[in-house]
Amino acid sequence: MKKLTLFIFLLIITQKSLFAQIKIGEKINLLQANLLSVDQSKLDPSKIIVIDFWATWCGPCIAAFPHLDSLQAKYKKQVQIIALSDEKPLKVITFLKGKKKSLSFFIDQRQQVFKRFEIEARPFTAILDSKRTLIWVGSSQHLEDALKKIIKGEEAPVYLNQNSQLYRKYYANGSTQNKDNFIYSYQLSLSATTDKYEVKTQKDIDSAVNIYYRAAPVTEVVQDILQVPDLQFKNRRAELDTILVNINLKSALATLNYKTESKKVLEDLKRIFNFSIKEGLQQVEGYKLAIIHPEKLMKFKEELTGGGIIQSTEKEYKILRVSLNELAGFFQKKLKLFISCDEMTDAKYNMELEKFNTIYELNEQLKGKYGLQLLPSTYQINKVEVF
Repeated sequence: MKKLTLFIFLLIITQKSLFAQIKIGEKINLLQANLLSVDQSKLDPSKIIVIDFWATWCGPCIAAFPHLDSLQAKYKKQVQIIALSDEKPLKVITFLKGKKKSLSFFIDQRQQVFKRFEIEARPFTAILDSKRTLIWVGSSQHLEDALKKIIKGEEAPVYLNQNSQLYRKYYANGSTQNKDNFIYSYQLSLSATTDKYEVKTQKDIDSAVNIYYRAAPVTEVVQDILQVPDLQFKNRRAELDTILVNINLKSALATLNYKTESKKVLEDLKRIFNFSIKEGLQQVEGYKLAIIHPEKLMKFKEELTGGGIIQSTEKEYKILRVSLNELAGFFQKKLKLFISCDEMTDAKYNMELEKFNTIYELNEQLKGKYGLQLLPSTYQINKVEVF
């Protein structure tokens, strides 16, 4: 009986050490995680390891690959960069098929590394030294600065101000909560003049609430909670745009989810700053994105699945792996007009469009090259007013 008790105790300790969130200065055993190599790569025990957490649906992750490729080539003698996904192997392999790869691609099938890091957003980059000690976390845009210091044997720079909520928890002196006892916390305050703007959005409204705003205008918080696009939102209380608030609301219980708790935040804001909200249907003029020459459009269809991205250069927009519905949303944002698409397809397309300022300029490009057109249409929308 004593042996059995001891075994259970050791098992609990092992599991806790494996999944407790890692901190700077702590080690992680990547071999124990049984990572699956997509391209027959092996972890080099003599090199610094850079882990880039990514996914096929993550546009910014994919956009960062060329930068990571160049760093891998530049520091190949000292560094191994691994791109780590937690998706199904077939999905990752299909996505990478035909692509030139200089990174080492692995899949965390059991999500052991993802759980150890408690990954909340992607892309996310971490550096391990040759002893597999975590020595840096941050954005890949700062990766080269960190590597230069580490290779010289110096301490890597810390970029907490860039996204303090995302990175601070990995540092032992950062603001952390006792997870064994934590259930619910809620703070609402006016921002100090030194506070820097920072917002952490939550997409899954049925998950345990996790709301974070820092130096955010009251009207922005209201619009986020109600999930109202700019064109459907009217603020008649201009002073609310100048009132900045800090909100930190987090729960460990799924029953206290975003759907229910965000309503409480909204009611608190209404009481504190004395405003009301009115919603109602309104008819407006807009456009629909339609296919008028399918044979033209098919020439630009993207066969690979995965996240899309729209890159803005000085003279044009480079559109990669974007659906027609996503394209309509992009046009609406740029032109500030109601634009939608009724095409029932998930197909993705690649396009290059010159910068445009009017419907006419955009339509000339869409019709001539891509077989698309923005046609006049009428919408009935839900209009939200703050007064």
